[in-house]
Amino acid sequence: MEAEIIRWTLELYNGDKDTCGVLSSGGTESILLAMLAYRVQGYKERGVTKPNIVCSETAHCAFDKAGFYFGMEVRRVPMGKDTFLADFEGIKRQVDSNTVCIVASCPDYPFGNFDPIENIAKLA
Repeated sequence: MEAEIIRWTLELYNGDKDTCGVLSSGGTESILLAMLAYRVQGYKERGVTKPNIVCSETAHCAFDKAGFYFGMEVRRVPMGKDTFLADFEGIKRQVDSNTVCIVASCPDYPFGNFDPIENIAKLA
């Protein structure tokens, strides 16, 4: 069933012979799988042995689970006190050569606000 759902999705989005996919049971598992992939990619492509994830304190709690399970430091940046939005400058200061993932939420987990996606995407 998983293979069939992935095939349908690849057909829908015009995937080619090199395109693949994975099916998960929900949001937390999806985040865990993505963080594991980023950890492996960071090691294979850049030799990162002490990976970190940079995110706002409003990011989903599954990022903390991923950090615990996969030995990754999670750097949570406080949100703006008056805006309840992710602090882009704070996120920028936490990124270093061991960063394997910068998290942007749209919407964020607790408040439904949108992180500054365009700025974070350019930084990433």
